Formats: sequence, structure tokens, C-alpha cells
Amino acid sequence: MSTAGHEVPPDGGWMAWLQVIGGFLVIFNAQGLIQAGIGMGMAFGGGILVLQSYFTTHLGTAAGLTSAGGSVGGMVYPAIAEQLVFRIGFPNTLRVFAAVAFFTLLPANFIVRQHSNASGGKPQMDRDMFRDVPFLLMSAAFFLTFWGIYFSFYFIVAYAQSHLHLDNHASVTLLILMNATNLPGRLLPPLLSDRRLGPVNTIIPCIFMTGIFLFVWIGATSHTAITVVACFYGFFSGAVQGLYNPAIWNFPGDNVAKKGVRVAFVFLWISIAALTGTPIGGVIIKREHGGYLGAQLFAAMTVLSGGCLLIAARYAKVGWHFTKM
Repeated sequence: MSTAGHEVPPDGGWMAWLQVIGGFLVIFNAQGLIQAGIGMGMAFGGGILVLQSYFTTHLGTAAGLTSAGGSVGGMVYPAIAEQLVFRIGFPNTLRVFAAVAFFTLLPANFIVRQHSNASGGKPQMDRDMFRDVPFLLMSAAFFLTFWGIYFSFYFIVAYAQSHLHLDNHASVTLLILMNATNLPGRLLPPLLSDRRLGPVNTIIPCIFMTGIFLFVWIGATSHTAITVVACFYGFFSGAVQGLYNPAIWNFPGDNVAKKGVRVAFVFLWISIAALTGTPIGGVIIKREHGGYLGAQLFAAMTVLSGGCLLIAARYAKVGWHFTKM
């Protein structure tokens, strides 16, 4: 069956995969450069949420490929900054960033389109979601997870310089390595999710591994140790960032007109978590006079708590028996 020259969902032909390319370019800038605030919110939502109108059985793979743009951007932009800041100055480096963003986002503006059959009518307010226990537990789970997950991306460079006395090149390389391993994390677990387990079942152990490596970071007192932590943390946190969108879609219910409102509600809380989590970590570091232990514990405990709540949400939704979700 085809509509407007391309297949309808699930997994509908060349137009659907074109959305993945467009979304990749959006996330390349939204997470690789902008990272937070209004810019990321405006760009990120359209780039990732449009996939749901094209994919069902391969939504995890599509979302993983799209979110991989954040990993690539997270490698490209720090590398550009390291090479150019001391050569042409900070203002001119920002102009280079702007040029890269412009020329990569320009085609995305022409590519990203919602599927013509995806409309479910006018969005409806849904007060019932505040009585939907699995949905609320899932929302709280992702709030806590994203409250702590970005801490290491922001502070691993400063930690390496202040506590391990690494030079600028070595410390920035840690961030690039973290984003490099973040890339397969956004690709391989979503493939497993689509083929065997489902996004919720796949993301739960990845959240726990992310929290565990935040704890392991506390004991990383050498260049080799922090490099290992950065690589493993990058992989598992990448899996979380690649899978959370398809995982969310397992909870909002079947009412299409209300589903978008529910997903937007979850994204609102995730955005608040991403906005506030890292500054809270910074405040803790400042109060400890440059010590990282309190901030590391904050990040680790919030991520692990998010994993526990997601287990509770899954149990409230389907019980303990295995089902692909």
C-alpha cells in the first residue's frame, strides 16, 4: 500500500528513512552543539518525534540512527573548538560553529516532515494521565535518569584537568572518546531492542550500567582508568539516549489525539531534568571547594533511581512476565 508515493507505517520506504537522515542532521546540532535550552528544545523535538509517524517495528533502530547525530556532533564540535579557539579566538570559533550548523540544518528543514497519514485529529488535553500509574512512574523514571546522565559529559574534562592533571588535549580527547563510544551505544542496543527485547526491556539494564559507571568514576584515579570509564559510560549512556524515545511510546496508550500530549509531557520533564541536573552538580562541586564526590554521587544515585522507577513502571504496566515492550 502506498500514499503520496511512499508506504505507510510501519517502516515505510524511502521517505521514512529520509526522515532518519534529516533527524540525524538535526540531532547532530541539537545535542552536539546546542545541548540545552530553547534551541535544543525546538530542534530536538521535531527531529526525533516525527519518526513515530513512520516507524513501528523498527522505531528503535530509526531512533538510534537519528540520535547518533548527537554522538557525531559531540565529537566534531569539541574537535573544532580544540583546533580553532587558540588560533582564531572564541568569537570566530563560534562563527565557524554557526556556519557548520547552518549548512547541516538547511537540508534538514526540507527533509523532516510528518507522515501524511499520521494525523490523529486535534491534540486533546488528557487529565487521565495523572491517574495512569505506569505512565507517571515512567515519566518520573526518565526525569531522574536525565537529571544525572549529562553530568559526566559536562565535567569529565574539568575533572581530568583538576584531579588527574591531564593537559587540555588529553582531557578533551576523553570527551571525544566518550562521544565516540556513545555512537555504537545508540546503534547496537536499539537493534537488539527491535529484534528481541523491546525498548523498555533493553533500556533498563543500560540505565543501571550508566549509573554503575558513574560510581566507578569515583575510583578512577589514573589516565587509563578514566579512559576506560569514559568509554563504557559513553556506550551505555548512548544506549539510554537512543532508546528512551521508543521506550516512552510504550506507555501513552492508544488514543492518538492524546498520545502526543502525553509524550510532550514526558519530554517537558526530561528537558527540566537536563536543564537543572548539570548546574546542580556544579553547585555541589563549588560547595565542596572543587571536590567531585558529592556531585558524582548525586548523578549516580539519580540515574540508578530512574532505573528502579522504570522497573516499577514496567511491572505496573505488564507485571513480571516477559513481554516484548
